[in-house]
This record gives sequence, C-alpha cells and structure tokens, in this order.
Amino acid sequence: MMQITAHARTRMQQRGIRREVIEMLMEYGEVVHCKGGSEEVIFLSRKARLVAQDDGPELLKACKSKCPYVVVAENCDVITAGHRTKKIRRN
Repeated sequence: MMQITAHARTRMQQRGIRREVIEMLMEYGEVVHCKGGSEEVIFLSRKARLVAQDDGPELLKACKSKCPYVVVAENCDVITAGHRTKKIRRN
C-alpha cells in the first residue's frame, strides 16, 4: 500500500499534482535508483506514456506538459513529488 508523507502532500498541493497522477506514475512509471541511497525516482518515459495512454488519456494529457515525478523510499512511501526540468540520468 502506498503511503504519502506529509512533505509529499505539501509538495503535491504546491505544485498542482493530483493523487491520480501519483497513482499513474506508480503503475506505469519507469524506476531509476538514486545514487548512494535507497530512494527511487519514478517518472513517465515515452514508452510508459504509450502504455498509459489507453488507461487515462485525459490524465496523461495533464501530465504531458509538466513531466511529473515522484521520489519513493524503500518501503514504497512517497517522499516528494515534482515536475522535471532536466533529463533524469539513468545509471
């Protein structure tokens, strides 16, 4: 079960990211492990967008221009959420 921390809820509200977007990221997103930590970054790659398009095109349309991401801890808690401004480096 996904838990959203208080910090993540605050960031979601500040950045206009709905819970449905977080759920879509968790279901379809690509996972990249962070260096030196146990966290993972989850975002929608081009391939994931194609798969997600069938499920919720209106939700995907909202995500397309902003490129949302989430940072998730080992225990699947969402630590924070935001919008990508730079390319995520894959290790």
